[in-house]
Amino acid sequence: MKIDKDGNFIGVGEKTALEILRDLYINAEIKPQYPFINLINDEYKDSLSDNYLKHKLDIVIFRPKEETIVVRVQDKHHEGVLTSAKDTVMKKILEWNNCIVVDLNWYDCYCLWKEEKNEDSIREIILALEDSGLHL
Repeated sequence: MKIDKDGNFIGVGEKTALEILRDLYINAEIKPQYPFINLINDEYKDSLSDNYLKHKLDIVIFRPKEETIVVRVQDKHHEGVLTSAKDTVMKKILEWNNCIVVDLNWYDCYCLWKEEKNEDSIREIILALEDSGLHL
């Protein structure tokens, strides 16, 4: 894990995932470390704790005339009880706000976690996108 110039935590795999997604979605606006609160409508904001309101999403893909894609790069700590529960709540809220959520889990993305941009890591991301109902 690294901290970028803006103080954001950048986990393993995020940099390479961002590069690959920029290649796959060349006509989209792609934002790393995008505030969760900017994707949800006001009715949800009042019921969420500060943890949710301050949370930043790993990668957000804004596609013209299509639903927004939220890509979460999930390392081992997302398997913990509290973190996985929080992840589930966030995923549902994002889906209720017309987002498609794609999780790149460490156990499914062995090559991506090596921070290697190659055919294997690209295939790992494409499979995750397809598992979420997206087709390139």
